[in-house]
Amino acid sequence: MNQYPWLNTYYNRIIQYYHSIKEKNNSPSPLLLISQEGNGANYLLYNIIIWLMCPKSYQEKFCGLCNHCQLMKARTHPDCYQINCKKENIGIDNIRSTLNNLYKYAHQGKKKIIWLQYIEFLNIHAINVLLKIMEDPPNNTYFFIECEKIYILPLTLRSRCHRWILPTPNENFILNWLKKNNNLTDCKIALRLCNGTPINAQKLLSIYWEDRSKFCSILSQSVQSNDFLKLFPFILKEDKSIRIKLSWLYHFLWDALKYKKYLFDDISNIDQFELIKILSNRWNTFFFYKHLNNILILIKRFEEGSRINHELGLINQLIALESNI
Repeated sequence: MNQYPWLNTYYNRIIQYYHSIKEKNNSPSPLLLISQEGNGANYLLYNIIIWLMCPKSYQEKFCGLCNHCQLMKARTHPDCYQINCKKENIGIDNIRSTLNNLYKYAHQGKKKIIWLQYIEFLNIHAINVLLKIMEDPPNNTYFFIECEKIYILPLTLRSRCHRWILPTPNENFILNWLKKNNNLTDCKIALRLCNGTPINAQKLLSIYWEDRSKFCSILSQSVQSNDFLKLFPFILKEDKSIRIKLSWLYHFLWDALKYKKYLFDDISNIDQFELIKILSNRWNTFFFYKHLNNILILIKRFEEGSRINHELGLINQLIALESNI
C-alpha cells in the first residue's frame, strides 16, 4: 500500500475485521465501501482481495508470488468476478449470469469473490437479483461493493452490508505526497480542481496539466474578445477529456463567484487571480448560480449520452456566456 499511503489505516482495519470474522467462525457480510472517485477505493479493495485469495497471507501481508497473487495482479483470476456497473450494457442478465458462477466449484481455491463497482448504476431489478444471493450466499463467497452515493441504494441492500467510509484525505497530507514530483502551487491547484481527491489530482498533474494551461489561455482570449466559442473545439478535442475540461470551466465560474463574495482563500485557480477578477466583475450572482447549475447538467449529459447529441448544448452554453443571458 506504499503507493497510496493514506489507505494503510483502512487496509489494516478491514483486514482486522476479516481476522475477527474468521476467529468467530462467522460468515462475512458483504463489504460496502463508500468513497468519492479518486480517493483510491478501487486500489484498496484490490489489495484486500489479493490478501483474501493468497493462501500464504500472514497478518496484513500477502506473498505476491503464489499463483493466486499472480493471477490477481494480471486481473485474470477465474474466481474473482469484477463488474463495473457504470458500463451501459450491465443489467439483470449480466448480474444473474455472474452470480450463477458462485454455485460452481472454485477454479483455483475455495474462495469466490464478487466485486461490484459503481453499484448505484444498477437498476432495481438487477439489485433484487443480487439481494436474493446475498441473503443466502454459497460458502466461501465474499462480496465487495463500491459506491459514491449511498443514498441512491435501497435500504434493503444497505442493511445487508458491513459499511466502511473512505473519506477524502487531509489536504496537507496529500500536498506532501504530491509535491515530491511537482511544485507546491501546482499541487494545491490540482487538488482543489479535483475536489481533494489525490489520485485524480495526480492524474491531472501528470497528463492534463499542459492542457489546463492552454485552457486558461483560451479562456482569457475568449473573455477579452467576448467570443467564448473559441473554447468549443478545445473542449471537444478528445472524448475522454470533455468532462475534465467542462469541470475547469465550472471551477472558473465558481472561483469568480467566490471572488465576488470575498472568499479569496477558497479559490481553486490561485494562479489565475486576474482572470477570475475579470469574470467576477462581468456577471451578477444570479448569472453565476444559473450557469454553474447548467454546466453541471451538461457534464452529466456528456457522461451518460452520445457526444454528438450534446454538442449543441455546449454551443448554447458558450453563447449564453457571451450574451450575459
